Amino acid sequence: MKNLSKKLISVIMALLFALAPLSSVFAIKIPWLTTYPSEKEIAETLGAFIKARDVDSIVDMFSQRIKGELADLDKQVKKLLDEIDCDIKEYSWRGHGDTAERNNGHYLKTTSIIIDIPADGKVYSILATYVQAYTNDESRVGLHHLALDLRTPDGTLIDYFTNIQLPGKATLNYKDTFQCSVTKYSWRDIHSQIGYNKLVITSSDESVAKVDSDGIVTAAGRGSARVTVTYINETTGKELEYLYDVTVTFTRWQWIIWYVFFGFLWY
Repeated sequence: MKNLSKKLISVIMALLFALAPLSSVFAIKIPWLTTYPSEKEIAETLGAFIKARDVDSIVDMFSQRIKGELADLDKQVKKLLDEIDCDIKEYSWRGHGDTAERNNGHYLKTTSIIIDIPADGKVYSILATYVQAYTNDESRVGLHHLALDLRTPDGTLIDYFTNIQLPGKATLNYKDTFQCSVTKYSWRDIHSQIGYNKLVITSSDESVAKVDSDGIVTAAGRGSARVTVTYINETTGKELEYLYDVTVTFTRWQWIIWYVFFGFLWY
């Protein structure tokens, strides 16, 4: 029995050593044989760049996808750093959760951290989400999201600042509806508590995506539109903006109605 166990272990080890070179030759990343940047490495690297107010290095940490889709990424990063209204002499960081998913042979690993910067009895908190591994799409690997807010030392929210991320995306069938997440009651309540009492919701094309005052989006016609949700602090004039890109398509039956029953005349 002992000899059988030893043989089995030997076979498994041999397979692992055999697979290791293949992962580099064929550009296949095997999760348990691949080293990814750790939470600590990400936090300390990002923290050092923030302390140095190094815009270019922070931009370089973002994934290729984010850099490709956010043309003004460098301006957004500079704005975030400028909103930290103090000398950054020190910072601390803490983990904020991570995920690891395996689906159809693909592997996704993400981690979130919070970098805290003390400032005259208040704390600037930067939430960062980093994609450590995405074997299905390497362009997504890297910094994915940065958000800055101001809090009391005990963690009570004082104000929101810059939020760097891709617009939310929604694909709807004609006549379907969905609600923008940031217009739901919990989000409205949070914004109201810090002075953002006015909410404005607009669509770049009402013939595609029609919106109401509750943030309900109705698919009104085929095409694409951008929905903009803006919270306004009427005392300070400050605005917080959230974007959603909406695409409206037809189901198979809707296409049949469109062509066979002249739906293009009355849809």
